[in-house]
Amino acid sequence: MAYTEYRSYYRKSGRNIKLATLNGFELVNPDDIIFFISEDRHTYVHLTLDREVLTSYSLKSLFSKLSEYEPLLQINRSTVINTKFLSGFDRIHSRCKLIAGNGTYEFQVSSGRFKEFDDL
Repeated sequence: MAYTEYRSYYRKSGRNIKLATLNGFELVNPDDIIFFISEDRHTYVHLTLDREVLTSYSLKSLFSKLSEYEPLLQINRSTVINTKFLSGFDRIHSRCKLIAGNGTYEFQVSSGRFKEFDDL
């Protein structure tokens, strides 16, 4: 099975993806990802149920790894959100709001990314 076919099967089957961490790896369901944010050379993946995973992936490589997962949207240089949790977008203040469980998150959106919100 080719790598791209494997990735498609992996996502369709509902299986978890493997995220490399500093001490090994963690299996994560892409549907549980609320957002991920880059800090230095690592990326923090924020998940439902108040879980957080520090990965050794850069934002670019993690976004590429999850490229087939359609609800993900890069909103600025260091943040990618899962649009399933998007509850609003304020064009005047350049901010978007996510709600997941009891948590509410707000992020600055780069002006160059506004059009992507229009396409949702």
